[in-house]
Amino acid sequence: MNVLILKSTIFILIFIITTRLNCQINLVPNGSFESFKTCPATLADFSVNNWFSPISPMESTPDYFNVCGLSGESGIPSNGFGFQNAFDSSAYVGIVLSTIGGGGREYIAIKLTEALIPNHTYYYEFYVSVGDNSNLSSNNLGILLIDDTSNLLVDTNSWGGFNAIINDDQTIVQNEILGDTSGWLKISGNYVAHGNENYLVIGNFKLDNLTLFGPNEYNSVEAYYYVDNVFLFEINNGFIIPNVFTPNGDGINEFIDFSEFQNCRVSIVNRWGSIVHVMDSQSKFFMVWQRLPWS
Repeated sequence: MNVLILKSTIFILIFIITTRLNCQINLVPNGSFESFKTCPATLADFSVNNWFSPISPMESTPDYFNVCGLSGESGIPSNGFGFQNAFDSSAYVGIVLSTIGGGGREYIAIKLTEALIPNHTYYYEFYVSVGDNSNLSSNNLGILLIDDTSNLLVDTNSWGGFNAIINDDQTIVQNEILGDTSGWLKISGNYVAHGNENYLVIGNFKLDNLTLFGPNEYNSVEAYYYVDNVFLFEINNGFIIPNVFTPNGDGINEFIDFSEFQNCRVSIVNRWGSIVHVMDSQSKFFMVWQRLPWS
């Protein structure tokens, strides 16, 4: 806990500078996949916290990669699907997005920290990279925002017994083929909520005859993608900050907690404009304002 003691200043002005519209709360817990149960030992050892496969694990086995991976298959930057550093910190996941000939697909899903509000606009963002060893890319990478993953429309007719989630109503799909293996591609946009969406799912939600593939010099059958740094937050959900603090013990404007916010830089200045303290959201700070008796 960082505690700032004020001996000679009662009034404090706070200015927030953000790289994403405003300082916002990410509704996706563990969006950068850093929190995990155990270091992954092999492929399909999906030991990351919060995230899960929304269809049968016998048919969909997303992979978890971490710098602490216990084998050459599950490490970072080198692993069973290629070589890639994490976009953010030390972990990411991987899925089979599409398969030539209608084979299996994989999906990752997570429960949001709160349900979406009808007709409110949300901003989503995540990053993807094609696995080197696959070197096959496709279109139709998308996100699905839905109230309950137990009600997903699963189709098995065209996939030889493998399940695929088909949904055209609440999905946001990338129509272009995403083929970068060397770096990370940002996928982002806005979504107007139907209301009560509690889950976010990433994968391919289109039929095979609507899925296109890029060049296939390795004769691969699976378009495999790494995924990292997933964000979802409400646009213009402003954080109201009192511009004057009165730390006098009355319980009003005594302290403020910025620890849930992402990509923020906070500068604290006194009434003469001199900077008292500077911090950013990476420090996961919690600030308590306190006034001591005059000395």
